[in-house]
Amino acid sequence: MMMVAGLQKSGEKNLMAPTWTEAAKVRRVFKAGRQRQKDRLLTPTAAIYETCILLDKLREAMHDAKLDPDDVRAYLVVGAEPKLGAELVSGKVIVIPPPKRLPEVFRKVEAIRESRMLGIVFHQADRDPKAKAPFSVWVHPFIIGTLAERVLLEARNRVAQGKALDN
Repeated sequence: MMMVAGLQKSGEKNLMAPTWTEAAKVRRVFKAGRQRQKDRLLTPTAAIYETCILLDKLREAMHDAKLDPDDVRAYLVVGAEPKLGAELVSGKVIVIPPPKRLPEVFRKVEAIRESRMLGIVFHQADRDPKAKAPFSVWVHPFIIGTLAERVLLEARNRVAQGKALDN
């Protein structure tokens, strides 16, 4: 069930609320909440399941707003554990497919030696002609810190550009 978008904590109306598209309202509600302040070192299995659960919640929110649930996608960002004194320079961006194809994701993640689950990149299309942009892309990190943030931002940019996914 979606919350009413446009109300602030004090009960005052947000003056920008009338300009939000339905997809933007879904995104605001989905992204709301307290941001994580510490690392969550997830196993590959836990990271894949958490990504699927969050994607399912976002798809449900899209459906509740009478928008196409297929307009949202999720990507798991996996990085190799850096060697002592080395930097993690890029991560693998793995598309989360429909549930019956999840074994493919497990195989891809298992093939990455000494992998670390960095976070999720979400992509949401906004088909409203009044939308400021045709889509939005945002990150849900599992790990904090400048190195992980740099890799996640690079992954977000790759998703936004539609480049080098599942590599």
